[in-house]
Amino acid sequence: MSYEAIKAFIILLYLPIQKQRAVSKTKRPTLNSETALKILIYLLAIFFLWSLYHRFIYADDGWLGEQAHAMANCGRVKTRLFELYYQQFGMGGTPIYVYHKLFIWLGGLLIYLIGHFNPYLLKSISLAAYIALIGIVLYDYRNRLPHKHTSILILLFYFLALPNLIYISFTYRPEIAVALFGYLSFRHLKVQRGKKSFLLAGLFAGIAVLFHLNALVFILAGVIYIALYHKNFRSVLLFGLGASICLFYFVDVVYDHAYLSWWERLNIHPATVNSGYIRNSLPFHITWRKLNTLFFRSSRELAYSIPLILTLYFLVRHNITAVKAEVRYLAILIFALFFLSKSGLFYNIYLYPYALVLIAYAISIALSRKDYTHYIAILVLGCSFSMAIYQCTYFIFKKNTDIYRVYKMVNQTIPKGSRVLAPTSIAFNPRLTDYDVASTFNAALMIRPADRKWINAFCIQNHFDYVVADKNFLEKFKLNPHIFKPLLSIPKTYWVYKVTPPE
Repeated sequence: MSYEAIKAFIILLYLPIQKQRAVSKTKRPTLNSETALKILIYLLAIFFLWSLYHRFIYADDGWLGEQAHAMANCGRVKTRLFELYYQQFGMGGTPIYVYHKLFIWLGGLLIYLIGHFNPYLLKSISLAAYIALIGIVLYDYRNRLPHKHTSILILLFYFLALPNLIYISFTYRPEIAVALFGYLSFRHLKVQRGKKSFLLAGLFAGIAVLFHLNALVFILAGVIYIALYHKNFRSVLLFGLGASICLFYFVDVVYDHAYLSWWERLNIHPATVNSGYIRNSLPFHITWRKLNTLFFRSSRELAYSIPLILTLYFLVRHNITAVKAEVRYLAILIFALFFLSKSGLFYNIYLYPYALVLIAYAISIALSRKDYTHYIAILVLGCSFSMAIYQCTYFIFKKNTDIYRVYKMVNQTIPKGSRVLAPTSIAFNPRLTDYDVASTFNAALMIRPADRKWINAFCIQNHFDYVVADKNFLEKFKLNPHIFKPLLSIPKTYWVYKVTPPE
């Protein structure tokens, strides 16, 4: 056989292999947007579920938990943790009328049915509202956004990735429940199915107010939305009729004829720290403090505000009007928050359902393009994912404390019957009932920041025997270790100090 024949034979053998390699190279699977989003969502879901295990007790879990416990046991909301604070206004032992009514009633009902207080039981109310909010929003927009599979995945991604949602979704606070019923109100304003829709929209806005008084912003937003875009006075009346259910908020005030007490307690409520809430909130004035709290206060706010700002720029530039109802309602709701609400730390959660729909809409379109907006969308999603993981790792896992171990160690260290000043997160719980406990928030409220060095006099004058505080307590307030003697270090978070008054 000649050399040329052998060469031709080898080429014929190698040619099919070369063709196969070329075919396999062209058919090599690539990581598309939907697959990448699913991977990120699975990771976020794992992190979220992991964070639920022994999630640390937030201050409001104790503060609002005490109110729910009082409601379950005596049918009224009273406080022992904040008696010192209210006593300076001559209101020490009287019932509290300013509280998150329906939220506390639900918590009290759970405690009554189960038969004992458990902070994780109360946290489950927020978790249920969180799951319901996600389910309803995803259901409503399953076929309404472009590239529907991608946009729904982006929507779910952001519901799992926003730091404030991660944080509050398993905390005994009412913001997510308020956002849920506020969204249900908007949902019926948007569908326009006649009288029934406006009545239901008002009803859901009124229920939101029963959860939190600041949900009055949804009633104001609903009235403005109907007046501007439905232009029907009868519809406003129907909306108002449904919203009148919020008047049940005042049922205990009417029962006790405690109108004056309610007004006084609203002005001195610990959450407002006597900041002139009524004076500073009712007149229309746009303050940097409110703008900062809603959008720029920390990385937790920037995690949604930066994508939202980019989204609004994208929608305006490309003249996209498919989600104009959401844009209008979001703008009206922001106006209502400026006009009617005080600057609350988590009130921007009210904006999330509408903001996230807009963000999902814009990013899904941007990912389908071949220009620079495609890469900006990928960058925004990557930054949002990184921020969510950081929040879980730093703000949740790092602070994760076995609270029942803390209770046990405090019980073993402090004699029964002692007067104790402790953080709200551990001050009220079922295992420290043998102590006369007050919250350290009392000191924060009653001592001006410039005078915090007098906290030693505060503890001595109020006859506290022990203080449970963080590890930097002495250095933070420059206290004398001979008066505040460290007794016990509780891993990660707390020290127990013995108060020894000077002779």
